[in-house]
Amino acid sequence: MTCPEALRLFDLYQEALTALHASRLRLPDAEDYPSSFAKASRARSDYSKHVELHGCRTTRMSTEPDGMQDWLRAEVDRARIAYQQASQTYTRFLDIAADTEVSTDGILAQEQARRIRTESLQAYSTAVKRLADYVLRKKVPDNVRKLTSRTPPDGTQV
Repeated sequence: MTCPEALRLFDLYQEALTALHASRLRLPDAEDYPSSFAKASRARSDYSKHVELHGCRTTRMSTEPDGMQDWLRAEVDRARIAYQQASQTYTRFLDIAADTEVSTDGILAQEQARRIRTESLQAYSTAVKRLADYVLRKKVPDNVRKLTSRTPPDGTQV
C-alpha cells in the first residue's frame, strides 16, 4: 500500500483489533468487549470503504509468484537441507559419544557439531523470515537490494 490514508486507516484497524483481543482476554486496562468490537468494526468499515472508493489496494494484491519469491523459496530449501544435515551429524556425534569414553577430541567435535547445527538453524530461520517478509509485505532483503541497485563500471543499470 502506497496510499498514506490507506496506511493510516489500516494502522487504526490493527490497533482496534489489538484492543478487541485484549478485551476478549480481559487483560488489565482493556476496554469492555462491546465498545472494542464497535471500534474494530468501524475501523474495518472505514478502511474497506476507502480502499473501494480510492482503489489503492488493487494494484498491490498479486498472488502470482515472481522471480524474487522463487529465489527466496530456494534459499529456504537450501537452508532447510543444511539444517537437516547438521542435525543428523550432531545426532551421530551424540550416539558415538554415548558409546565411547569421554575424550577431549570427542568433546570438541561434539561442540563443533552443536555450533554448526545452531548456525544452520539460525540461517534457516532467517531464510524463512525473509521469504515471509517478501510474500506478506513485499520487503526486499537488504543484501538483495544492494546487489540489484549497484551500477556496473560501464554505467548501465543492473
